[in-house]
Amino acid sequence: MLAPQTLRHLLGFYIDAGVDCALSDEPTDRLNEREPAAAPVPTLRHPPGSLPAPPQAPLPAPPRPPSAPLPFPHPPATAALRHSAAPDIAIAAAQHAAREAATCAALREAMAHFDGCTLAHTAAGLVFADGNPRARIMFVGGIPEREDDLAARPFAGRDGALLDRMIAAIGLDRSRAYFATVIPWKPPGSRPPTLQETEICLPFIRRHVDFIDPDLLIVLGDLAAQTLLSTRDPITRIHGRWIDYATGQRQIRALPSFHPAQLLKSPALKRLAWADLQIVAGALAGLADNPRPWPPGAPAIRAPWKTARYSRPPSAPAEPRSSSVQHRLRQASTSSLNVKPQRQASTPLRKQIPGGRHWSEGVAVV
Repeated sequence: MLAPQTLRHLLGFYIDAGVDCALSDEPTDRLNEREPAAAPVPTLRHPPGSLPAPPQAPLPAPPRPPSAPLPFPHPPATAALRHSAAPDIAIAAAQHAAREAATCAALREAMAHFDGCTLAHTAAGLVFADGNPRARIMFVGGIPEREDDLAARPFAGRDGALLDRMIAAIGLDRSRAYFATVIPWKPPGSRPPTLQETEICLPFIRRHVDFIDPDLLIVLGDLAAQTLLSTRDPITRIHGRWIDYATGQRQIRALPSFHPAQLLKSPALKRLAWADLQIVAGALAGLADNPRPWPPGAPAIRAPWKTARYSRPPSAPAEPRSSSVQHRLRQASTSSLNVKPQRQASTPLRKQIPGGRHWSEGVAVV
């Protein structure tokens, strides 16, 4: 009998691996199984002096009537499309369900009842969105993590805590931004989704962006950037550059950047992520001139930095330069002691961010 703690860890491993049902109470030893003996084939004996009848050719099968065509482009949105369903049927069903949704709430209801994706059968639930639907900036990640699957909202774990501190540096929080993921269901073991699973989920996230209609779309990570922006370039090559994202009504400015999970694995990328945040802060400052009505009590947008990447914050005025007489006296005093004048150590470039924290030399101290 296993200890309760060991059983708890074993069940957690089974959940991450996608095991969701038990086939029997006792394990089966497949190595000791014996194949059933084949039944003997009866033979027909002919009497002596007689010859067997010659084999007859099989009769041709009657022609089948032509089958009726499938009812496209209107497949059932909530049909039981199990693992054996064709990819084209599942993709067409997802496109139909997303197109028929008239509101964001209707889209969430359609996704909650959609079973054309195999990930919906292994995840704990639907991870739809979080934040303010009326926000002017939208962050889109790749896949939900384990904490996101349990909390039913994106960016609920360590990567979400890091993202909260990152957007706080440019004056944002969860009440003034919107968050979603390309894949709304957690893959087993947090594996990368297959191409078929991504194609099935693509109509839902595109419709989701249409309903929110943000002014700025920030795509985080390789999966989100390559799926929404239709590119094969890695995030290290296209980050920090504005790309037009076309919707059915207008063009939205999209900025690829690093996913917080990448920054936790590779802290050296935080310098590049900070440069991307500076670009977002400048864009938010431009949006402040054309405000959108916010919910009551929400603070106004502020962008603390509007200049280049490593611009210094306002500081005290510099001291006036010393006169030529004072300069000569200082040189005489140092030359008499045969000591070279020491240069004043330069202080590291630090940027004050709201909340009392700092980003040092362009790297986030988180």
